[in-house]
Amino acid sequence: MLTSDSAFCSCVNATFYQSSPPPATIPPPAPMINAVTDNTTGANIIYVNTSGYLAVYGYTLTAWGQTPAPTVTGDDSAIPLSFYWGSDNQVNVRYTVGTGARAGQHSIWLTTVAGRSNAGTYTVGDATPVITSISPSTFAAGGIYAGVTISGSHFGTVCPTVSVSGAGSSTFTPTPGSCLDTSVQGTLTVDWAATGPSATITLASNGYGNGFQTGGQGRSNQAQKNITVLPIQMKLQQQGHP
Repeated sequence: MLTSDSAFCSCVNATFYQSSPPPATIPPPAPMINAVTDNTTGANIIYVNTSGYLAVYGYTLTAWGQTPAPTVTGDDSAIPLSFYWGSDNQVNVRYTVGTGARAGQHSIWLTTVAGRSNAGTYTVGDATPVITSISPSTFAAGGIYAGVTISGSHFGTVCPTVSVSGAGSSTFTPTPGSCLDTSVQGTLTVDWAATGPSATITLASNGYGNGFQTGGQGRSNQAQKNITVLPIQMKLQQQGHP
């Protein structure tokens, strides 16, 4: 017959079981992206030759914290992306848009232990063109100058529209096949009535195949640079005429 003490001691190391096993852990779903904006402007567009942070919004972006730093991938090697900060509803991503980045819509993905997200999208806008030089830069009234080179950056791959102001009806006609993102060649025809002493060349970028993309942010597609124009009287004097 067991005593009360021995009965107590016999159950000290006993194992007790619940009537049913604990519920299985529910795995987090793959991340879901529903919006991507520039973290500073709040717009869905960023620009060539800029850097900053994209704010990626959605659900289970860090797999309920199981992937504190999700892997970030994009679709253009000229736009490197890297994780900066994250929560389940927002992940901030560093970006740098290089000179060779493709303008237009781009995709971004986040990957956690639960899998890869859907594609979030954002737009890369064209940079405002810049004219660094025009060669030659001095022209005479009534002259026709072939092989004039306008150099700079972000002209686009579609021939830009080039106009001349301040020199009567002078015109610039691009040479077919000469249009590059960094230069355009053409013929400058100077009006006989141009009085000088200067005129303005305006180059308007036509973008990279889909028109110039501003993203509604008011970014200009135009660049300007002055040239020297000699009126007909001065041209004749330089040629030895009174």
